[in-house]
Amino acid sequence: RVTGTMDVPIGRLRKLGLGPGYLSAFTVGDQLLWGAAEPLRRMLQILGETD
Repeated sequence: RVTGTMDVPIGRLRKLGLGPGYLSAFTVGDQLLWGAAEPLRRMLQILGETD
């Protein structure tokens, strides 16, 4: 079960032509989770910065 969790299932993993240390991972998951959380995370990070 993946729905409602922070787990990221990998559907396909393959080597990239950039070199031996590069892989491409096909993931299946809730992209809305990232879309909703990332702007808030960035804003909080900016607010937490000190000069």
